[in-house]
Amino acid sequence: MCIGEEIIRCIEDSAVIILAVSKHFYQKEWCRKEVQETYDQNKPIVLLFLEKVEPDEMGKVLLKLFSRYAHASWIPDSNGGHIEPDWSILCDALLDLTVNKSDNKTLKWLELNWCSS
Repeated sequence: MCIGEEIIRCIEDSAVIILAVSKHFYQKEWCRKEVQETYDQNKPIVLLFLEKVEPDEMGKVLLKLFSRYAHASWIPDSNGGHIEPDWSILCDALLDLTVNKSDNKTLKWLELNWCSS
């Protein structure tokens, strides 16, 4: 199986997609393909920004996703870094997106336990 087919399969099998976005993310062909495939499949997305990315560095589809879906930022600090908004808020957003897309009760329970710990 080629990488493109594997990317499509993984996106199809996912309830929610988390994209770790850097300044150079959208310059990479495979990253653009992942974004487009996720968008085409109408999958819920959480954007995790690893650094400040200007709107003109995002590309049209990523910019549209930024305005539509939950997003978070990685903030470096003396302890290595942390997520903003807080993990609990991000987990709540993930749960909301997952519950709306999945009928699998076990998946919901596992995700709730992971986010609560």
